[in-house]
Amino acid sequence: MISSTSLQNNYIKLYEHLRKYIWEFEVVRTIADLEIATYKSFPDLLEIQKYLTQLRRLTSNVIKEDKELSEAFNKFEESLQEDNLDVYANIKRFREVTSV
Repeated sequence: MISSTSLQNNYIKLYEHLRKYIWEFEVVRTIADLEIATYKSFPDLLEIQKYLTQLRRLTSNVIKEDKELSEAFNKFEESLQEDNLDVYANIKRFREVTSV
């Protein structure tokens, strides 16, 4: 089981390395699609995997030269390859304030 917060943290680490470059429009659109898929409360892991694979293909030339970017991709992909593909979201609790 993986938390949606964990997926989001992996995306942030990947994005930190992606933003070092100027990308073509198709790459930027794929990054945006990956971000939207990742930041859903209950993300679809197959959708995330699809965009991550597409992004890896589009950026393969840079990945070969940038070890940190490659490691960020690998870590994100490993989090999606876990045995149990269930996702859970942390539910935030709010305390009600009673008016006097």
